[in-house]
Amino acid sequence: MNQLNNHKTKLSDWLTYHKILIDDIQYAKNQQWRLAYYTILLLAAVFGLSKVLIPNSVIVNILFLIAILLGVVGTYFLLKFQKDIKRYRQNIGKVRENFPEDLYHIAKFEKAEGKPTYYASFLILMIGVIWAGVFIVGWSLKFETNISDADKLKVETNWHRYDGRTFEVIGDNRDFVKVLSDGWKIIENLSDGDKYAWGWEISIKVLENPEVKPITLENGRTILELCSVEKIEYILFDKDGFELVRDVIKSRSLEYGSTKTFRSTSEISKNSAIRAAKSSYQISMVSKP
Repeated sequence: MNQLNNHKTKLSDWLTYHKILIDDIQYAKNQQWRLAYYTILLLAAVFGLSKVLIPNSVIVNILFLIAILLGVVGTYFLLKFQKDIKRYRQNIGKVRENFPEDLYHIAKFEKAEGKPTYYASFLILMIGVIWAGVFIVGWSLKFETNISDADKLKVETNWHRYDGRTFEVIGDNRDFVKVLSDGWKIIENLSDGDKYAWGWEISIKVLENPEVKPITLENGRTILELCSVEKIEYILFDKDGFELVRDVIKSRSLEYGSTKTFRSTSEISKNSAIRAAKSSYQISMVSKP
């Protein structure tokens, strides 16, 4: 009876230690994946900063060094976790080799060590992804520096005009709305020096609607039903499609078969004015009750 109890105690101790080592391996693997994931997120943040900030040689060098540092630190800790995993696997092998012979038939294990290339492939993949991110950030920063600092600090004040562009028109009667042209420009520097005025215009044609009939009032006057626009939004973007600023005109009406041009001005920061490169619009029609 005592011998059986001793066997149970020995088996419990060995299996507990074995489980601890398995858990350590799983923890180290999870840390590797988390490390790779957060390193890529930080590299994406560096990439985003390169698009938000006004690039100059100092900013570009700082961001590039940060990207390199992230790659080096990420690689170092991936290798460190891999070294820990290798040690845990070796300890598991020793545990299994020294398992009590009289109990070995109770707990049969697979071989502790697999082919080294099998484990190395995942490590190489994670390191490769990190350095691919570093390369993309570095290439992007290098591309930014191809344009001189003077050009980057210059605000373009020419008109940008477009004919017949089709963007988003939503709501009732949208099929009767046709945008003939639109455009925008940075107008002038305002008094505080960090703000610019910008303006935009859009020409809209409302097609004839055969279902719309003149309405005769009690006093004999005849009126026509109007095509009502809830709002017109005009948006500026940088060359990569990041939104910089938007302006809105609300509550406008047009007669069917007519054409009208809407104009508006607003303010934009100097940083955004320098980066402004593209535009789009969104027209929201008033929904019928």
